[in-house]
Amino acid sequence: MLRKFVLALIVMVGLVVLSSLFTAQLGLHRQTLKACFNDVEGLRSGAEVRIAGVAVGFVGNVRPNPQNKGCPAEIEMRLATSYELHVPSDAQAEIETAGVLGPSFVNLDASQAFGVPAENYSYLKSRPTRPNAVLEDFVKVLDQRLATADKLIKSHEPAAPPVQQPKP
Repeated sequence: MLRKFVLALIVMVGLVVLSSLFTAQLGLHRQTLKACFNDVEGLRSGAEVRIAGVAVGFVGNVRPNPQNKGCPAEIEMRLATSYELHVPSDAQAEIETAGVLGPSFVNLDASQAFGVPAENYSYLKSRPTRPNAVLEDFVKVLDQRLATADKLIKSHEPAAPPVQQPKP
């Protein structure tokens, strides 16, 4: 009798867990958007999609499309949030890197967008990215710091001792 009770309890707990997972999936607001790039700069499926620094989804597919000169590389972004998210149709997608050596991600910039909400599977405009932009900025800052350090070192060097003439 105790075994039947424990078995029934385990089955009920399993059903509750499964139903809560299913219900949580139903509560997500989902949208799929696409963008074209000339170069995806190492972007991979599974990379984050962010809006204003907030993760709102992931990159589903990254496909080369060499026969289409207007869209040589196409990405598919799958957005999923617990709240209703309206991405403007004139928002721009750009590929960025987290830090100097971090992973690539897609940033959706809606700061200058005023369009109607994008429909599911619609294409967003893409913003061309500078190759290695973060690394270039890092090198500039490093050069500035090194120049400042050089000036400090030179300003604190003692004057050279006077040269003594040999005695005859």
